[in-house]
Amino acid sequence: AAATYIKLHSGCARHTGRWPLWLRIPLAGLVAGLGGLWIPEVMGMGYDTIDGALTGELIGPSLALVLVAKLVITALVLGLGVPGGVIGPSLVMGACLGGAAGYFAAMLPVTVSEPGVYAIVGMSAMMAAVINAPLAAIIAILELTYNPGILFPGMLVVVVASLSTRWLFRCDGLFATLLEQEGKSNRPKLMQQLLSRTGVRSLMHRRFSLASREITQREARELLKLKPEWIVLQDKNLLLEPASLAQHLETLEADPDTAPAADEPEAGEYLDLLAIPGRRVEMIAISPLANLYEAWQALNQSQVDALYIPAPGGGITGLVSREQLESYYRL
Repeated sequence: AAATYIKLHSGCARHTGRWPLWLRIPLAGLVAGLGGLWIPEVMGMGYDTIDGALTGELIGPSLALVLVAKLVITALVLGLGVPGGVIGPSLVMGACLGGAAGYFAAMLPVTVSEPGVYAIVGMSAMMAAVINAPLAAIIAILELTYNPGILFPGMLVVVVASLSTRWLFRCDGLFATLLEQEGKSNRPKLMQQLLSRTGVRSLMHRRFSLASREITQREARELLKLKPEWIVLQDKNLLLEPASLAQHLETLEADPDTAPAADEPEAGEYLDLLAIPGRRVEMIAISPLANLYEAWQALNQSQVDALYIPAPGGGITGLVSREQLESYYRL
């Protein structure tokens, strides 16, 4: 319900934001008026609806109908630009949703709480998920009820509602969504927050082997025995996947024309690591003091897929690939 409200509100604001004010305000009045004629409970602050949900005077179907109407009308009216708050309507919608859940739960052959308890935790969950303020929502229900016993079920529902809204439906809070939609949000992204806390040296590959552009088949086999994660072509600032080299060697051994003789294990056969088929990754240098977010920016700005950390006396200390950063962020 919270994700639906956020998407409907932000979508209406995005598509009607450039409409003239003389058109948006009458249209909002028309929507609110027609909704009030259909379901009068959507008008006003809605505290009488909350009271009916808490006391059980309103039954489940009525609460579900008020919930749908209040959600749609509030999202459209506020999305059209009419000044108004979101916390009050979110409490009304949450009370309707929780009260309806309690009404239908009472029909099950199990012991459940009174519908008013469901209405209270529904209020906190809807408020927390819509404005992305879980702590404020928990404090609000404590102030409304003066009952510390409601904190545990309230926290449980608030956490589930907030996480599912953000991660399952990919919705931030309403205010953050509207600010970002208008290009006024300077809130750091989650990816930036996560990657900025870790340095490149904590993630870098250390199992790599240095190689010249041309090596013999024997040198190539000795190189693969070290089981490196990457083969570094120093003079070209390129990385070669060891699997590509191993596959090329297997192809040469299977071909009688290119297989080395038993008495001449090298047979003068040199391999050009730039010519063999396989994946190569271009890389650039990055400071060992950089964090992972700076590494991510360097990859995107330079349009490469790998970075190397130079050693103090020359050479390479480690490697960081784009796949590593993406895997780290997903985990």
